[in-house]
Amino acid sequence: MLSSIVLVLSSEKVIPKLEMEFQLAFRFSGEPVVIYLSYCHIPTIEKLIESREIIGGKRVHLPFNSHLLGLFSYEQRHELHGLPTPYTRNQQPEQPLKLEELPEDIQDLISWTWFEELRFQDTEMIQPIEYTECDTWGVLAERDDRWVDTKGKIHEHLPDK
Repeated sequence: MLSSIVLVLSSEKVIPKLEMEFQLAFRFSGEPVVIYLSYCHIPTIEKLIESREIIGGKRVHLPFNSHLLGLFSYEQRHELHGLPTPYTRNQQPEQPLKLEELPEDIQDLISWTWFEELRFQDTEMIQPIEYTECDTWGVLAERDDRWVDTKGKIHEHLPDK
């Protein structure tokens, strides 16, 4: 089984042949037909390469290459006394993926985390606590609700949302 693979297909008609049921898959807009699959069976891939229905492919490690899928990537770069600190953008896509471009079931899954006032394209640093109800983590999470905002200020309590 191959995992985390980007494929270039000869046409849209190849997509059903990939047996994509119950896996993560993205179809990029435009031509040629480019899709990302979280996994695919090797015999299926071999058969479609042999018939020239798959005309290219590359394995990718999604967490480190999410910008290739049109996603913004953020990571937490440091801790401050074990408190939750903001995340800093480490990769930005050339062509950002828009929510309405995703299949409806995926839109439904992620819409609960919608940040109405936030544009990832304009946001170098994000602290989710500033936008939505959160639980804190780490050693101090059991004892207090302190956290650090994007300006470096330590807050004593989680905000009421």
